[in-house]
Amino acid sequence: MQLSFIIVLIISIFISIFAIQNGGNVTIDLFFAKYSVSQALVILISVGSGALIAGILGAFKRLKKSKEIRDLTKKVKSLEDESAMLKEKLKDEENDKAELEKINVDLKEEIKKNKELLAELKEYDKNRSQQETAEKEVEKLEEKEEINEIEEEETEEIKEAEEEGDK
Repeated sequence: MQLSFIIVLIISIFISIFAIQNGGNVTIDLFFAKYSVSQALVILISVGSGALIAGILGAFKRLKKSKEIRDLTKKVKSLEDESAMLKEKLKDEENDKAELEKINVDLKEEIKKNKELLAELKEYDKNRSQQETAEKEVEKLEEKEEINEIEEEETEEIKEAEEEGDK
């Protein structure tokens, strides 16, 4: 900013020197009027008017840029807030994922235990079923033995009755 001010100051000094050196009168036609004025005054007024117009246009441009900067700053702030919110959401999602992975591991372990228990129950049921079958067979054998014993007793009674009947 200071460098541009120094450059403008130097140019202004050169213009002032140029205007003073060319100080003769000139006739100016402005619409329907004619004026006779010093050429230095015309140069200074022209330069001043140009500087004023450039300054006004520059001020509008600066105001427009300033508004654009404010809007962009608001947008950056909004995006930073959104980014922070999304980072927090991502962190929550990662925590949820870790919890779900832990639950998944626990469930897998529980499934494994349940499969082992199921295998034990099947084995127990198989053994119980075999035991029941064996018990039934034992009962049948006992019944057959009882029948055989009864038949033997009857056979002995018949033999005894025949022997008594023979006597």
